[in-house]
Amino acid sequence: MGLGSYLAVGLAAVVAVVLAGETIANRNTLAAVEAVREIQARYTPLALRSGVLIEKLTAYDRTLGEYLESDQPIEPATLTQAEGDLTAAVQAYFATGGAASVATPQGLLADRVASHIAEGRDLAQRSGQRREWQARRRALLDGVSRRIASAGGEGLVIGGYQVIARRSLAELDEAINAVRAEPDTGSEASSAERRFAAALRSHLAELARSPGPAWLELVQEDFHEAIRLRGEIEHFDAANGAARRSFLAAGAELLA
Repeated sequence: MGLGSYLAVGLAAVVAVVLAGETIANRNTLAAVEAVREIQARYTPLALRSGVLIEKLTAYDRTLGEYLESDQPIEPATLTQAEGDLTAAVQAYFATGGAASVATPQGLLADRVASHIAEGRDLAQRSGQRREWQARRRALLDGVSRRIASAGGEGLVIGGYQVIARRSLAELDEAINAVRAEPDTGSEASSAERRFAAALRSHLAELARSPGPAWLELVQEDFHEAIRLRGEIEHFDAANGAARRSFLAAGAELLA
């Protein structure tokens, strides 16, 4: 066989190897493309459900957090809706193919979300109690202020322009307004309460004569109840701070 024949045979062999390599490469490429498609078909819906789950968990924590920071009561339907959306997102996530192979076991995650919702509901209920104490305290202080004013604490107009006030009632009027001007908790509120109590004690005998014992008893009872409610609010705030931090930490762990 001549050199040309050897070259032809060698070239044919090389071509065959190249073609075989291209065939294998093509098959590998097709297999890779198919694998990507399979992964996309399997996990894209899961990724979308994951996104919804994170969105609803974030929305629930935000809704509750805004309520806890606000002085306004929350509509029960608002919190119920946020709870329902989060629960539905968990159920939809585990109903999606592939969830079991990549996620926390269904029972564990579902239980943690349910526990998180229960903890949030408990915080909301206790915060609602705080608002009731706060509203009641404000109403009591306003009532004391009105009694003092009606007894002449703001002074009596004489001759159309001259205002005359009894010293005892004027001091009480000033002191109760100072209490009302302070927040419902803290050292300043406590100090303002002590000043009012001191003013009341210094004029007990006079006030018992006029406006009278019934008036004095009502003022004392309502004021003492307002003090008690401040104590309840402060005790709640001290205990609730740790519970709220725990709730926020649990939400962050669930998001992670």
